[in-house]
Amino acid sequence: RNNQYNCFVVGPVLAYNAINRRDEIVNLVRGSGCNNVIYNFGEIDCRAQVKKRSTTTMSTEDVLDDIIKNYTNFLLYIKNMNLVTRTFVCGVLPCYLEKPFESYYKRFYDEFDTPRGTLEERNYYKKYFNDQVEKFCNENGMFFISIFDSLLESIKIGDHEKYYIDDIHGVPGIVSKELEEQIENIIKYNIYKCDTLGNRNNFNKALLIGNKPEDIKCVPSQAVYFDWATANNVFQRREE
Repeated sequence: RNNQYNCFVVGPVLAYNAINRRDEIVNLVRGSGCNNVIYNFGEIDCRAQVKKRSTTTMSTEDVLDDIIKNYTNFLLYIKNMNLVTRTFVCGVLPCYLEKPFESYYKRFYDEFDTPRGTLEERNYYKKYFNDQVEKFCNENGMFFISIFDSLLESIKIGDHEKYYIDDIHGVPGIVSKELEEQIENIIKYNIYKCDTLGNRNNFNKALLIGNKPEDIKCVPSQAVYFDWATANNVFQRREE
């Protein structure tokens, strides 16, 4: 954490089975003492599980709907406990390589997070997931934050490498500051959808992702983030 955000990595956890960890996560939220919480699950589901679980009788959309149903039930369950003022849900990032970590997954093909499907297919799954989760958030008083669409455009023109620390994960100080800017705009202007890659040079408020600063390596795809004291003060000041 930094002076604003604390991150609890509860993974590896799929969006599909996050509901099985709800008691643990409820305790984290309750014990955080924070006003706002950000949930970030689903990337592994889309990258690895959708294609794996789809069959001739169960389409990829059916699999995605099943994942989304479990995930949104999890989100709604905790939100209805009224433990925090605002619930933010982070969209998953797009894939940019046809075969991420190819040499590793050749040796460990049966891992639960092994990428399955073409690049185009995986990004279709991710967009479908994001779109449906965003719709759910808008209908249930939660706030969806994402840079998926704009980052996908950056991938198309080859201007994306600065956002990825490796074949899959986002760079904490860059991806997170874009998402934080969206959070600030939501609070200040009541914007429900904001997907832009800004050009700000203010890194002072960047989220610090991980359990300890020295452990920072990537933006984890299954985590719960809490705003810290300074962020609470910012939110309160803007509401006055």
